[in-house]
Amino acid sequence: MPASQAQLGYGTLLQRAGVTVLEIIKLGGPGMKADMKEATNMGSPSGYKEFLAGLREGGDITFEGNYIPKDSGSTQVTLRTDFEGGVLSTWTIVLPNSLGTWTCSGYVTAINPSYPLDDRITVTGTIRITGKPVLS
Repeated sequence: MPASQAQLGYGTLLQRAGVTVLEIIKLGGPGMKADMKEATNMGSPSGYKEFLAGLREGGDITFEGNYIPKDSGSTQVTLRTDFEGGVLSTWTIVLPNSLGTWTCSGYVTAINPSYPLDDRITVTGTIRITGKPVLS
């Protein structure tokens, strides 16, 4: 039996226009999906529904990080600025150990700071992908 090829996510980067967003602790996406259009008719085999693949979408990139609202590198400040201005930016997820790089265009659609009583202050957010994300 071959050894597992599993990898840790440690070292993965989220970048906006080539600049790394500071202190990200969790990333998700791109969450690609396809619309499915029902094509069932009176003659569909065995009484089962039939479907056609419709248009696809790149989905979302989700992130969580240590919240640094006024970081000197301005990366988290830029997230807020992009959100406020509806700015379309280039986003990259750099995977660790040369596993690849996702590149896409997207808008910041959510930023949500959290201030727990007995834990670190964090921020979660969502980037809505427009067009096709590319893995290279």
